[in-house]
Amino acid sequence: MVIIIGILMGIAVPVYLNQRVGAQDAAAKANLRQAATAEQAFRTANDAYTDNVGNPPPLRAFGFNQGVPAVNFANVTGTTFCASVTSQSNAVFHMNQDDGVPVNGPCP
Repeated sequence: MVIIIGILMGIAVPVYLNQRVGAQDAAAKANLRQAATAEQAFRTANDAYTDNVGNPPPLRAFGFNQGVPAVNFANVTGTTFCASVTSQSNAVFHMNQDDGVPVNGPCP
C-alpha cells in the first residue's frame, strides 16, 4: 500500500509543479501583453511612447494597471519601447513595439 502511494506521489508532484510554473508564466505574459497594448494606445493618442509608471501612471487610462509580476519599461524613445517581466518562476519575457507576442529573454 505504501509503495503504491509513493508511486502515485512520484507521478503527481512533478505534474503539479509543471502546472504551477505554466500558470506563473501565463500570468506574467498576460500582464506584459496588457502593458504593450496600452503602450500602443498611448502612442496613438500622444504620438510617443512612455516609460512613466509613476502615480498615477499614464498607461492606466489606456487599460494597464501594474500588477504582479511588475512590468518594466526600458529603451523607451518616442518611436520605440521594450517592456519586460520576470515571472514568479524566474522566466523572463519581453515585448517591443514590433512584437505581437511575448518573447523569451530580457530586452535586447
